[in-house]
Amino acid sequence: MDAATKEKVQETVLEILRTADMQKMTEYNVRTLAGENLGIDLSESSSKKFLSEKRRVTIQDFKGKTLVSIREYYKKDGKFLPTSKGISLTAEQWSSFYKNVPAIEKAIEKMEESWCLVTGALKLLASSRARRRKNPTIKPQP
Repeated sequence: MDAATKEKVQETVLEILRTADMQKMTEYNVRTLAGENLGIDLSESSSKKFLSEKRRVTIQDFKGKTLVSIREYYKKDGKFLPTSKGISLTAEQWSSFYKNVPAIEKAIEKMEESWCLVTGALKLLASSRARRRKNPTIKPQP
C-alpha cells in the first residue's frame, strides 16, 4: 500500500472513530466501513499489522479507560478471539513503556552479547575437552 493510500485510510478510520459508538464499534466494523468508503479490500493481511499469526496489538475502551492490549488470539468459527494470555496497559503505562523502549533494546543487546560470550566460552571448553580425549597427554592449563 503506497503512502498516499495509507494516509487516506488513516483519515477515513479517524473519521469513522470520531462518529462511532465505541461501545458497539469493533475492529472488523471499522475495517469494513473504511474499505467500503475507499473502495479498498482492507481485510487483506497486508493492510493489518500483527505481531505474529496469533498475537495482536489492539486499542480498546474498557470501563472508561483506553487500553493497549498485546494478546494472543485463537480462531473459533472463522473469527479470531482473544485469549487470557497477554497484557493490557493503560495509556499512561503504554506511554511509560514506549519511552523506555530504547533502554529495553540496549538491555537486550547487552544480554545477547553476554550470551554470545558464554556460548563462545562453552564451545572453546568443549573443543578443549575433545582434544584432550583424542590426545590424553595434553594437560589442562590452570
